[in-house]
Formats: sequence, structure tokens, C-alpha cells
Amino acid sequence: MKFRKLMLVLTFTVSIIFVTVIGATYAYYSTSGGSIGGTTGNVGNPINVVFNNSDYVDFNTGIPISSSDVETKASKTTFTLTPNNAVINDYDISVDIILSNIDIDNALKASDFKYRLKCTHSVTGNSQIFNGNGSSLTSNSYTIASLSTTNSGNNIFYIDTNANSQSYSCTLYLWLEESGVSQNTLMGKHFGANIEVSSMMKKR
Repeated sequence: MKFRKLMLVLTFTVSIIFVTVIGATYAYYSTSGGSIGGTTGNVGNPINVVFNNSDYVDFNTGIPISSSDVETKASKTTFTLTPNNAVINDYDISVDIILSNIDIDNALKASDFKYRLKCTHSVTGNSQIFNGNGSSLTSNSYTIASLSTTNSGNNIFYIDTNANSQSYSCTLYLWLEESGVSQNTLMGKHFGANIEVSSMMKKR
């Protein structure tokens, strides 16, 4: 009888110890399973974008022009990028300029249909030029330029924390470039797209 009581007491004690150990183990792994750190809250918009006319490009090809006449005769649309210094002083930023909702006649998906994006820094006066042609515009969306505070070389996207009024004046040119052969099938064709500016930030 005493043996049976002793076994019951031991069994009860072991059960309590087992439950306690399991509970403690579960609590430990529940609170130490890891965490993901990052910036919380809204840090603000690092780049303000202002289109002088519209963010929509509606272009119909006309008479072909030479490459030397692009800035005076090509169709163009302009917009301004203004960094928000109060936001980006502690961040590296990258900016993609994208043509989205592309509507292009098949005939213009060729090298004779050209585009050029030229952006000029208001403080340094440096310009960066991105060239391309219709052969790349085969999908609904296409990135025509990427700028970054971490670019090397001719980087116009330089953030001068002492220049509160700095901005980047950008012009998108569209034209049909003369090739020396008949281009009648390319004239009167349509190209339409929205210009989008997408930015990303990374804490330094």
C-alpha cells in the first residue's frame, strides 16, 4: 500500500515537473523566435514630381528629322523632380522613370522611332541623357532611366544638403529620325504612354 502511494506521489510529481518544463520551453521559443527590424511610420515622399503640362504623352509621327535637330524640332514634354531634403538627408535613394500604359503602333517598334530623356541638375548644371528607340517598347511598361544617389561617374542625382532649392529639369523628346530611305510607312503613326516616377529609399 505504501509502495502504491509512493508511486502515485512520484507520478504526480513527475507530471507536474513535465508540464512545467514544457510550458517554460514553449514560452521561451515563443518570445525568442526572432524579429524583423526596419523603419516604421511614413518617412515621407523623397521626390516631388511636377509635370509642366501632363504626365500623358500623346505623339503622332510627322516628317523625319536629323539627330542634330532633336532639341529644336522633336516633340517634347517636360517635368521637374525636386528632392525633399528634409526626408532624404539620412537615406540613399534611387529613382526610376518609367513609360507605362504604352500604346504604340507596331510600325513604330523600330529603331527609326527614337526617344531621349535629358535631365539637368539646377545647382551643378550637369546633365544626364538617356537614349532609346521603339524596338525596346514592346511591353506595357518600360523603364527609360534610373537615377541614384549612389551612382558613380556623371551622376546628376547628387543631393546637396545645403541647396534647398535644387531640382532636376527633365525633358522627354520623341521623334522619327531620318534614315536615308523611304519612311512613309512610319509617318502618321501613334505612340501614347504615361510617365511615371518611382522612388525607393534605403537608410544609410
